This record gives sequence, structure tokens and C-alpha cells, in this order.
Amino acid sequence: MTDWRTTYNDLCKEIEILELRASDLEFQMNTARKICFRGYITDQYSRIPLDRALTSYDDVKEELLGVVAILEHKLQTKRQIEQKMSEFDGLEYQVAFRRDVLRQPLDKIADDLGYSYNWIMKISSRTSNRAKGRKKAETA
Repeated sequence: MTDWRTTYNDLCKEIEILELRASDLEFQMNTARKICFRGYITDQYSRIPLDRALTSYDDVKEELLGVVAILEHKLQTKRQIEQKMSEFDGLEYQVAFRRDVLRQPLDKIADDLGYSYNWIMKISSRTSNRAKGRKKAETA
């Protein structure tokens, strides 16, 4: 069974990868645009026909639009998951959400939730150890 933290973390990694891919495609698109206007990439003047340069530009632009659409969808899904996770009732869930998703330090979590730092530290340790135990069981 997949833990909600695993699902969320996997989604965050997918978003990071898509952002990297979008950045790479933007670079490729800018390079293709330069080729269209100059007819070459470097100072070596190896000419590229305009029709080939435009086709390359269009292909990269189309791929970029697809990646951006997927990225926007995943970002929306991430926001929805975060909203649902913020609605968890149990203290263990609240501590795990604030620690793992909001990246709050334990002393802030304790203050916000009205518990002692030591109690929140115990709760945090328990939820962390359970998640580690599940990961070991899944990989075994």
C-alpha cells in the first residue's frame, strides 16, 4: 500500500523533472529561433535552410506546449493534494503534513498546535519511523 507521503513526494519529483524539461525546451526553442533569423548557430556559417529551421522551431514549440500543459495539471493536482492533506484530523497526520509538506520546524508546529515541543518531537519521531518501516517492508 502506498503512503500519502510517497505519492506526494513522487508528484513533487515529477514536477521538478517537467520544469527541467520545459527549461531545456525553451533553450532549444530560442536556439531554433536564432537559426531562423540568422541561418546558423555558431560563427562557422553552416547554413540551415529556413524551412528546416522553421520546422525544427515548430516541433520544439509544440513539445514545449505539451510539457507546460502537463506541468500545469500536475501543479493543480499538487495544490489539491496539499489542501486535502491540510484537512487531516489526527495529530500525527497534522505533524507529518506540517513537517514534510510545509517544511515547518518542530518548535513552530508545537506552537501552532498548542503542544509541547517534546510531545511534537515524539509524535514526529513515531510518524517518521512508521514511514521508514513501510518503505523497508515494500522493498523486501
